[in-house]
Amino acid sequence: MPTLRTIAHALSSLAVMAGLLVLSSCGGGASGQYVVADQGYAAESVQADGAAATAMSERRRVVQREMAPAPASAGRGRASQRPAPSRNTPMPAPEPGSSPRSTPSNRSTPRAKQPTTPKRQPTARPDLDDAIDAEVGRALEETGAQTSDALIVYMGYLELQVRQRIAAMDAIEALTRELNGYVDSLSGEVVVVRVPAGDFKAAMKRYAELGEVKAHRVQAVDVSAQYTDLEARRGLAEASRARLLALLEKTRDVRERLRIMQEIKRLSEQIEGVDAQLAALQNLLAFYTITIRVRAPSPGAGTRAHRSPFPWVRGLQAHQPTVRRDGTRVKLELPRGFVRFSRRGERVAMQARAADTTVIRAGRTDNEPRGDAAFWLAAVRHEMTGRNMVEKDHGEVQTPLGTLRWALFANKTLRPLGHLIGVVVPKGDGGSAGPDVWVTEVFFPRPAALQRHGDAVKKALATLEVRP
Repeated sequence: MPTLRTIAHALSSLAVMAGLLVLSSCGGGASGQYVVADQGYAAESVQADGAAATAMSERRRVVQREMAPAPASAGRGRASQRPAPSRNTPMPAPEPGSSPRSTPSNRSTPRAKQPTTPKRQPTARPDLDDAIDAEVGRALEETGAQTSDALIVYMGYLELQVRQRIAAMDAIEALTRELNGYVDSLSGEVVVVRVPAGDFKAAMKRYAELGEVKAHRVQAVDVSAQYTDLEARRGLAEASRARLLALLEKTRDVRERLRIMQEIKRLSEQIEGVDAQLAALQNLLAFYTITIRVRAPSPGAGTRAHRSPFPWVRGLQAHQPTVRRDGTRVKLELPRGFVRFSRRGERVAMQARAADTTVIRAGRTDNEPRGDAAFWLAAVRHEMTGRNMVEKDHGEVQTPLGTLRWALFANKTLRPLGHLIGVVVPKGDGGSAGPDVWVTEVFFPRPAALQRHGDAVKKALATLEVRP
């Protein structure tokens, strides 16, 4: 017969096991339901490096074949849609608890049933649907793409008014899983999702169904020329390096060998830089980026202690270009892994993106009222304080335009986004402040992105120039 001590010991063991089971079932909490993660980018980076290591001579053929447009019924008839990403493109972030290689595309076992988007009553929204169709068509027209096999990067923005923010975030996450995408970042009321290339208009409309649309914007960029140019540059660099390696085998002079080895090192670094740019382009082509701002009525939410009296300062947004003029004139030496998006027109911002959706932007605004860089940075600080943002860092660098002063702000959340804002005012006649303010912004979607790119971005600020 078991003693009372033995029975008590057994009951204690069962209680401990039950507690562990409860803890394991609750693990992750609210954050575990989102595939946001700095951990996800590790897998994304590993696969981006894997893509860069593949045979580069086949890249153009693979991308053109697998990213060719869908039938005209899905878009505007040219360069508007692409099927799922190729095997050479980075894949979405893994689900929490899975290994980095266990992505939806390569699992051999069936996936568990994913949560579905909450059912909504069918509503007639011809005006909104037509507006999104027109916005995508306009963005595509602005690219100037002339062929149906053009490589188009799409980016969208939606501002949704909802009743409950948490429920809306859950719906966005569920829809993103349904579309085989992933949540790239989540900070406060802004969520950035990445969805596989396909029908961009359909994806925008699906997300638009999750609330009342207050604003929507679409950007499309044709990167075909950049992709071809990068591949050509890489091919030339590889050929030159191969010739130098052959010459190194034959050369016996020590000084000549050292000179050849230095040139081989330079070419190898150039090839690595091009590989990083190609990987970023492939990622942006394989997954659309859609930024969604979710607004919900709640006591004190969204209120500001004060607003800036200056329109361009008041309009600053971390996730959207607002200072748009003369971006095509901006010359900036981009950090490794960033790709500049070339767009036509005078009223567009310079914009460059990395595979982790970190964005660098620059443009011009009028210096009215006349002030120097210190004056305008103080105005920016005043506005950001009113938004309940916290200044994390600040500094200044010397550029060909003059002294550029910058400050880095973050919102008060568990996963704060970073918004770096820099201003420089070139001298005018007589050495006084000139008529222009050049504004540089950097959007870091998560702390890991700031850690990854922060130092390189600050160094790049010193290279800011403006073409005549």
